Amino acid sequence: MMLMRFRQLARLAGIPFAAGAIRRSAERVYNTTREALEAEGNFAGSQALRLNAQRIGLTASGEMALPPLEGYASLGAIGMLSIAIRDAVRTQGPWRLSPVQRKACLWCIRNARRYGWMHQEWKFRWILLVRGGGALRLRHVTAWWSAFRYTQYSALGRVFQIINATVLHT
Repeated sequence: MMLMRFRQLARLAGIPFAAGAIRRSAERVYNTTREALEAEGNFAGSQALRLNAQRIGLTASGEMALPPLEGYASLGAIGMLSIAIRDAVRTQGPWRLSPVQRKACLWCIRNARRYGWMHQEWKFRWILLVRGGGALRLRHVTAWWSAFRYTQYSALGRVFQIINATVLHT
């Protein structure tokens, strides 16, 4: 997880050689961890590892974990499925969200509200605000801020999170 965050920071700072070095380091850790999780039959752990590996840019070959969307759906892990959906929405298709992507975001917002996941709700609301293609209304901004202000990020962390949610794709 930390290597994924460091790679995001390196990409945000425009340091491609650092991002590449982090990716190579993550690959070694990933292979060792994947083998251990598979040996003990830890499917939930394997799925979480696969999601972070995908975010870092590591390819999957010959592993037990399914791609994140299918894997979390089959495990019934709604929270992690929301994260996989967010990654898919952020990285697939044109800048403006398709109707299917907007519906996926709304589904995730409903789940986030149901379970009190403010840290997930604000991210989906931000995606809809920035890439939704609809009219920007005060109620949408208010709903986003309502969720975002209750997160536990520092001031600098909040700025990074907004930039990450807007600019970075993995």
